[in-house]
Amino acid sequence: MGPRNESSERRSIAGIVALALAIPNVAAAREPPGVLPLPLHVDGTLDAAPRAELGAAMLRGLSRAKAELVAAVDVPRDCDTPCRVDVAERAGAHTMVETTVAVADRNYTLAIRVYDGRTGALRAESTATCELCGTAEVATLLEDQLGALAAKLGPSTLPPPRVRVSSDPPGAAIAIDGEARGTTPATVVLTPGRHRVQLDKRGWATVARDIDLVAGVDEPLAVALTRQRRAAPIVGVVALALGLGLTGTGAGLLAIDGDPYRRRCSGDDVDFAGRCRFRYDTAVPGIVVTSLGVGLVVTGIVLLARRARRPR
Repeated sequence: MGPRNESSERRSIAGIVALALAIPNVAAAREPPGVLPLPLHVDGTLDAAPRAELGAAMLRGLSRAKAELVAAVDVPRDCDTPCRVDVAERAGAHTMVETTVAVADRNYTLAIRVYDGRTGALRAESTATCELCGTAEVATLLEDQLGALAAKLGPSTLPPPRVRVSSDPPGAAIAIDGEARGTTPATVVLTPGRHRVQLDKRGWATVARDIDLVAGVDEPLAVALTRQRRAAPIVGVVALALGLGLTGTGAGLLAIDGDPYRRRCSGDDVDFAGRCRFRYDTAVPGIVVTSLGVGLVVTGIVLLARRARRPR
């Protein structure tokens, strides 16, 4: 083997080694770096100084648990599962810790919840009470609680859940929690928890299903659609019937226009030529009613024709 071939082989080996070393680094870069402590929630009345002391105890407890903390971001007070996923992604966190302190006089209840940053699902929770306690005692209890959750503060190894949506017939539009997600069949990645799936296809009845998803699980959802019943063309029928009735009434009014009013055609109400002084004057209302009736007849016919042209 010549020097040129040996040099080329060495470069190839070096490239393979470099690539092998780079792969773990790339995989590690994809994993969010640490733990996001959500803002301390206080239910009840707590002054600024005790609140700050409990906030410091929360950070000390996370340090005891050897959690690598990331910078805080703005978090809504009522943050649901999709919200937690968004917050974790913005912060670059694989885990979130939510601490709530309920205060009633000198009685305290501590609740700690650990959420998976990738799925937003609750991974662990811990509660404790401290009756007739001072702030220092509560801070110590909070620090101990967080330190005990060290094993739950690492990144999750479970992938987010997926739902495989299919329909018979296929081609139905998929909406999940009100958001369009393609047409059936399709596989959609979601967050753990409850979701509402709605399928809609023209000519078929809309179907909605609630599903509960768990991290690491693929959930099938097969739906048999049913033909949508064609609603009776009520508006067209009513318009046509009413129009025919009004047209007939208008025609009747026009027909009697100028005729004598029989009930008052005697005595002084009859002139020397035998003509009644009182006659029907129904031309104007007859024209108005007839015109309205004809308009309704035309409207009813148009509505029925449109209904007949719709695809079944």
